[in-house]
Amino acid sequence: MPFLTRFGVAEIINTVQGSQFMAQEFLDVVLNSGAILSMGGRGA
Repeated sequence: MPFLTRFGVAEIINTVQGSQFMAQEFLDVVLNSGAILSMGGRGA
């Protein structure tokens, strides 16, 4: 994913629950990077 190579891996990646963020490819990349995935409306 370009955002990981451009900005590096964040400790927490916070997203909305849109279908693009629920896609298995996105989930695999984020979770395999070591980041914590947060899909809440209030941040972590």
